[in-house]
Amino acid sequence: MDRYERITALHRLLKSARYPVTVATLQDKLDCSRATVYRDLAFLRDALMAPIEGDGEAGFRYLADESDRFELPGLWLSSEELHALLASQHLLARTGAAAAAHREPAGRPGWCFQLAGGSGAGDSAPWPQVR
Repeated sequence: MDRYERITALHRLLKSARYPVTVATLQDKLDCSRATVYRDLAFLRDALMAPIEGDGEAGFRYLADESDRFELPGLWLSSEELHALLASQHLLARTGAAAAAHREPAGRPGWCFQLAGGSGAGDSAPWPQVR
C-alpha cells in the first residue's frame, strides 16, 4: 500500500470510528509499522490540518464536532498524468462508439465480447474492434 492509499485508509478509519482507534489497530488495518502510523497521523494533523485528538495509549480519533466537516483535499495530477488520463478517455470514447455501432444480435449474451480486426468483408481497421 503506498502512502496516498494509507492516508486515505487512515482518514476513513478515523472518520468512521465511534471511539478512539489504537495504534495497534491502525497498524493492523494499514499493514505498516508503528513509526509509519505516527508519521501518517502527523502528516494528517500538521500538513492537512486534520482535527485529530488522542495519544498512543488511548488511541486517536477526529474531534467530534469537526469530523463531519473535514475532508481530504482533492487529487492533484501532474501534467504528464493529466495527459495520460485524457488520452485514455479519448481512446475509451472511440472504443465505446465502435462497440455501440457493432452490437451483437439480441440472442447473444451481453457479457460476451470478441476482438475482431474488422467485419470480415475486406475492411481493415487500424485497431481491433470490440464486438
